[in-house]
Amino acid sequence: MPPKGNVVDGKKLFSIMLPSVAVVVIVALATSHIRQQWEWFRIQTEQIQAFTSLEKFPPKGVDSQSWRSAISTPINVWMNATYHPDHSRISNAEMTSMLNRVRVITSKATTENSIQSVDDILTILAERDHMKAFVVGFREEFRSQFPGHFRSAE
Repeated sequence: MPPKGNVVDGKKLFSIMLPSVAVVVIVALATSHIRQQWEWFRIQTEQIQAFTSLEKFPPKGVDSQSWRSAISTPINVWMNATYHPDHSRISNAEMTSMLNRVRVITSKATTENSIQSVDDILTILAERDHMKAFVVGFREEFRSQFPGHFRSAE
């Protein structure tokens, strides 16, 4: 005898609920991914701001406009190397670690060590195997503008 009243068939209920559950799961995963990317870009912005703060420390004998021009390429290298999480293959945790290292370097910056500070920041990127070839050429170009100012000649 068929059910009476408002009884819903189990198969029908499953066919209604499955797409709803799938949508909720997809939205949750997408939201989490988007939130992680926004966090990644927030960290990247802070890295660039910290790096750019070195503009305030032109080395002795270098006017501020020339110094800004000299460090614009290294800053652009950083931005290009870290422009998107999928491209850079750097996790949020790694980005945070890199940000902390950049902050330590820039917090100690002076007009006496700003050239080495830029080099030290580029070294952070060069330590990543898949970025080394890209970064090293630009780092060498930067070094060529200021010979004799570096602790090491990697």
